[in-house]
Formats: sequence, C-alpha cells, structure tokens
Amino acid sequence: VLTSLYCYAQKKTYFQTLIKPNGNIAQQSSSILQLADRSFLVGGGYDFMGKHPKILIFKTDSIGRVLWTRLYGGNTDKDLTRYVQNLSAEIALNMIIAPDSNIVICTSTSSYLYDTSSFYLMKINKNGQVIWARAIGRKEINIGYSVVNAPGGGFLLAGSSQSHLSSYRDLTLIKTNDTGGVIWAKSYSGSGDNQAFCISGTRDGGYVVGGYASVSVYSEDHVILKVD
Repeated sequence: VLTSLYCYAQKKTYFQTLIKPNGNIAQQSSSILQLADRSFLVGGGYDFMGKHPKILIFKTDSIGRVLWTRLYGGNTDKDLTRYVQNLSAEIALNMIIAPDSNIVICTSTSSYLYDTSSFYLMKINKNGQVIWARAIGRKEINIGYSVVNAPGGGFLLAGSSQSHLSSYRDLTLIKTNDTGGVIWAKSYSGSGDNQAFCISGTRDGGYVVGGYASVSVYSEDHVILKVD
C-alpha cells in the first residue's frame, strides 16, 4: 500500500510517502540521495517474518511517487535471532554518487556463512541494476557504515570488525579500487569497543573519520581520526 501526502506553501513542496507492505514484513530506510534529475533514491532494509533480510532500494520522483523498488542479497533463509551480533546486516546504511554517476552502496551481509558478516559494497545504475557487488571479509563480524569516493579513483569504506575470539570491535578502514577490489585494510583497536560511523574527504587529500571508543560499558567517547 502506497500513500503520498502533499503540501504546497510559500513556493515549497512538501511530501510524505509511506510504503506499507502486507503481512509480517519489516522495512526501514537508513539512507537517501537526490539524483541529478531531482528524483530520490532511498536505501534501507526489508525483512519477511524475521528470516529473509534483504537490502531494499527504491526510487521516487521529485514529489515522492515511487518509480521502482528492488531487493538485493539474502542468499539464504536465516532466522535473525541467530544473527543478533550484527543488527545492521543487509541494510543499505550509506549511499554515494560515484564519479561515473552510478550509485555505490555500503552495508554488510551475513548471506555467506553462519555467525559471520562481511563488509558489502555494491554499485548500481540509476535503474537499480547491479553493476558489481563485493563481499569483503568472511571470517569475522564486519559492518560497513560509510563510504566515500577516493581521490584518484576507488572508494574508502569505514566500519568495524570483530573477531570471534574477541569481545570488542575494532575501527576498520578499507580502500578499494573502482570495482570494489581491496587495495588495503587497516584496523585501529583500543582497550574496548572502537567503531567508525562516518567518513569524509579532506581538502589535503586525506580523510577524517568519526566514531566512538569505549573503555567500559559505562563510558563511551567521541573519536575523530585523521588518516592519509
């Protein structure tokens, strides 16, 4: 069921679009982009009865009317109660427009192995067709939260990694080439949890990363990390 509400005032257009699925389906939106034609691309997650999580992407026109909806990932049927360590699995957490005007999506997926999750980087065109998709790291619990275009080509992905032998997560950065192939990966650890939630390019060609570090269950600190 699709509902759109419109309000016109002072030469500004406001709208609200609600997509209500039938049955035991959970949906959420976690990222949005406006494209050159003023349309919007919305990314999030789709889950049927807690067992079939998928990446959900839909496109609307400039006033919120849905043009298309697509689901990605979810190679296996899973009971999400077995994957509580990665609640962000198969949700489009961040989207950017690549230099070639296609869209790169950053997330994670647990479609490949039980009790693990991979960083997941995917490029689609303006019609939602997959150009390439890469799962990075399949032996740990990995979450990709943010991605930026890298100067000179490729992408830089920010998130966290957690070994099954550790109770804590490490802040993780991954540099890829134009097609998602890994060039390097680095992790930054401390005495507790460390995660990166956002990343941005700087004027000197480096990057600044935002996240948090915890030294105990009662204390969490903001983290700003500058890297070249």
